[in-house]
Amino acid sequence: DRDVTGVQTCALPIWGLTTPNGNAVSPTLQEVSLPVVPWRSCRRQFANVDIDLTARFFCGGGERGHSTCNGDSGGPFYVNSNTVSGLTSWGVTCGSTWPTAFTDVGVLNGYITCVMGFAAPLTPAQNQACGAGERK
Repeated sequence: DRDVTGVQTCALPIWGLTTPNGNAVSPTLQEVSLPVVPWRSCRRQFANVDIDLTARFFCGGGERGHSTCNGDSGGPFYVNSNTVSGLTSWGVTCGSTWPTAFTDVGVLNGYITCVMGFAAPLTPAQNQACGAGERK
């Protein structure tokens, strides 16, 4: 299993919507603690709605009323105050029992390091030389 090793919960600083049907982001920084959801369990849950959870993601949340929401994408998933393990990516419904998918920074570390060596914008050839974000 490729769960985030040894992590039970995480803290996420978030600025997004505070209600699923809201229309304004929070004017103050919020924080939510989410449990890590085993990858295989999360993959099965998303498969029920025809979403293929790839190895680039891990999951957190799944507790009603505690999740990320619109406006939180790109925010850090902190294992501790010094280590970002993921970035808020996507979810099905804010505040529901659906987990949130986080981009796994560890899986993409080689790609991120490679891309940072090029001046922006990245050409297709440079992107391909870095593995286009595939696991190496």
